[in-house]
Amino acid sequence: MRVDRFLSLYAVKPLLRLRLGNASIPILMYHSISEQDESGTSPYYRTCTAPKVFSAQMKFLSSRGFRSISLW
Repeated sequence: MRVDRFLSLYAVKPLLRLRLGNASIPILMYHSISEQDESGTSPYYRTCTAPKVFSAQMKFLSSRGFRSISLW
């Protein structure tokens, strides 16, 4: 198993259980928003999200009442 995937599953997952009152904070992680060609890479190892896909995902979340917050 790759180190980054191991950390995501076993180190970060417990942090996701933290709650503020009755509300939880979903965390999305994107490695790269770009048009980089990853066609020769196995889907398991692809880390780029196309700008159009990212935009569609953000519109979907916004339409369901989610909003973003800054870390700083």
